[in-house]
Amino acid sequence: MPCSSVPYAVARVKVLESKMINKDQLNRMIEAPNAEGAFKTLIDAGYGGAGAEKPWEFEKMIANEMNDVRALVLSISPNEALSDVFIMKYDYQNAKASLKMRMSSMDVQDAISGAGKLDEEELKEMVYEQDTIGLPDHLARAIDATEQKLAVNPSPQVADLSMDRAYMQWALDVSKREKNEFVLDYFTARVDLSNILAMLRVRFMDADVDLLKVSLLDGGSIPTEVIMDAYSQSDEAIPQKFSRTKYGSHLTTAIEQSLYEKKTWLYQKYMDNTLVDLCKEQKDRIFSLEPVIGYFLGKESEARAIRMVMTGKLNNLGEDVIRERLRELYV
Repeated sequence: MPCSSVPYAVARVKVLESKMINKDQLNRMIEAPNAEGAFKTLIDAGYGGAGAEKPWEFEKMIANEMNDVRALVLSISPNEALSDVFIMKYDYQNAKASLKMRMSSMDVQDAISGAGKLDEEELKEMVYEQDTIGLPDHLARAIDATEQKLAVNPSPQVADLSMDRAYMQWALDVSKREKNEFVLDYFTARVDLSNILAMLRVRFMDADVDLLKVSLLDGGSIPTEVIMDAYSQSDEAIPQKFSRTKYGSHLTTAIEQSLYEKKTWLYQKYMDNTLVDLCKEQKDRIFSLEPVIGYFLGKESEARAIRMVMTGKLNNLGEDVIRERLRELYV
């Protein structure tokens, strides 16, 4: 049962924030002579607990850490409906992964996360058996609707688009029902920025505009018609289509860089940093749920940074290459 005390929940995460991987520790990982040295920094910081003994096992550390964060948030959140919106993202991802594994007859265990609210193995079994009885209604509806679409077009892409759209719509609906301005702003921004990312990906694929049309999510502040119209413009004209949005010049610059370099990761870096910055703005609201949500999302950004550094070190990438791709940390 979630805790009903907002001050207690915020106090708990404030203490834990001081133990998160910070920029100095991340720099030591990057500057380490090899992956073993970077891995030792994580060990010394107490990240991930037991279970990983070699650098290439860093994903076990991330999984352990996110499982602990999930358990903490579930135990202290004063608003279960809102915290579920962030935690159950992993349940939607697990359901989506299970659908794709069932189609391919392949069992890729690394695709399943333990950071969701539901038991991942039980959810996987229910998807395999096409039995959603007992699941939360919103997730059951999403899986059933996706099953219907897959019956017509058994494509992994269909599974991705259908489950992603269902998750975002549910998240927006909960945000509006709970009347939480931050959560609504966060998911509105995710829709906007994800839709622009979809446009860039489809453009770099030189694919038909119909692919973009089915990829766009509803619920953003930027009308999908604007994004569809931008798709047909020149590289020089596209950024200006978004110059008057609430995201300002940083968005147009990110689009320009991505179009010039023909690399979506440049835009994705801007997108991730923008969403982290939204969370940082809420850190001092000690009498509301926002710092608890921010801590959970901050741990996700921490995991993303650790994954980038460790992957880079294991593949002998240079320090400059790793730094170039790193996103902002929450602390």
